[in-house]
Amino acid sequence: MKNTYRSLCLFLLFPAAASALPAFYSFDGEKGAAGLLMPDSPVFSSPSEAKPSKEITFMVYKNAKNDLEEFGFKDMNEMEAAGSDENVNIVAEFGKLRSSGAGGWSGARRYYIEKDADPVKITSPVIWEQSAVDMGDWGHLADFITWAKANYPAKRYVLVIWNHGNGWKKSAGRAISFDDETDNHISTPQLSKVFERSGPVALLAFDACLMQTAEVAYEVRKYAEVIAASEDTEPGEGYPYDRILNRIKSSPTVKTEEIGKILVEEFQKSNEELNMNTTHSAIRTAALEKLLQSLGVWSRLALAEPDQVPLKYAANKAQAFYEYDQKDLYDFMSIVSGLGVSQALKLRSAGIAELLAKEVVIANGISGYQHLKARGLALYLPMGYSYNDDYNVLAWAKDGFWDEFIGREAGPAGKKQAFTEAK
Repeated sequence: MKNTYRSLCLFLLFPAAASALPAFYSFDGEKGAAGLLMPDSPVFSSPSEAKPSKEITFMVYKNAKNDLEEFGFKDMNEMEAAGSDENVNIVAEFGKLRSSGAGGWSGARRYYIEKDADPVKITSPVIWEQSAVDMGDWGHLADFITWAKANYPAKRYVLVIWNHGNGWKKSAGRAISFDDETDNHISTPQLSKVFERSGPVALLAFDACLMQTAEVAYEVRKYAEVIAASEDTEPGEGYPYDRILNRIKSSPTVKTEEIGKILVEEFQKSNEELNMNTTHSAIRTAALEKLLQSLGVWSRLALAEPDQVPLKYAANKAQAFYEYDQKDLYDFMSIVSGLGVSQALKLRSAGIAELLAKEVVIANGISGYQHLKARGLALYLPMGYSYNDDYNVLAWAKDGFWDEFIGREAGPAGKKQAFTEAK
């Protein structure tokens, strides 16, 4: 299924894909475990005895309640190929459709991932189970994180949200974690609610399409040191979990930024082997507020340009992705810096490109030839297209002035004066 992507847009175009996927993977009876909850229990399990804190707990929220179910089984087996050890806990919530007969169960299960050599069967113990859950509910994701932290404490936590992705947008589809049974999803503003309830993680990764945008990253900047994700669509195979986890296990005390690099490098390598066109990057959230402020100054200068044609040219020429109005920010700024605009705008554009390269983007990996100018962070840039009013609810739009540039009068009332006075 190398042509299946984790993009809502493709799923909407080809809805029959869900029924066409073969059941390549099966479940083979699970082992018992301390603290097992009975099915449909609304509360979380408590360990029968306190567990020692490890270096890392690697958490995967695997919402396969859609056409990605086949890949859910595949990735579970990849995790088991690595398995937890004395330094690293690997835990996953795996949800699948009730209408699917694969594995002989339905709903959602939480597993403590143990190493095995079987590439087909899931043998790790089931720690928690419910026959009906809403994995598109942000509160349920928060509860999974809280449960994992309580039961498998560690010095650092890595969270992977595994599903379809559509960046910050909701009107064009749904942002992340689409549950086809409940028709629910987690919006970008709801992501911050998740971590307000569960507490922060060291690294947040999106094993989903189109999630490495400034808007998404800024929304959760206070809750993760590093964010790893793709600017464009990604194949259904997603992360090569065995490679990633084995590298983390080999150096469990490595810095969080290095874990971000591992995710990027292994994703790139695996997709080069599959001859896929992909992007993936890791960014440093501590630099996002500085980026927003610098873009505020840039926007003031851009709006003052007497001729807007060069800016529209740059917006149309910049590296685009599956959502065509989502452009690579570095490429856009590089183009503007070489056009016939004011010297002040040229210098500011070059400065933002440098900020992205030196302070924001930690690692950037590209496979194939379609994204050669992708440099690690995308941004909504609908020049010449309609402005999406959903943008106004994002923290990025509320705190900054980028929406004034792309939407002109679309920003909140009274914001123009504040924008003009920005330094």
